[in-house]
Amino acid sequence: MKAASEYEVTEELKLFFNDNSDLNISFKNLTPRRQRAYLLHFSPPKQSKTRFLRIENFISNVMKVKCFQE
Repeated sequence: MKAASEYEVTEELKLFFNDNSDLNISFKNLTPRRQRAYLLHFSPPKQSKTRFLRIENFISNVMKVKCFQE
């Protein structure tokens, strides 16, 4: 299994990190397995709008340092 650092961070997620440094810090505080789970969840949609919506829906979980399944 690849490490979380080997997965590409989408441009949309990078924009959220640039706008909200607390979100970036919270994401980095997640375990590598949780980071990987989020990256795998955010990446598949082909449309940027869908990726934005997915990220917006899970910001509160990331800020609470929870996995999206919790």
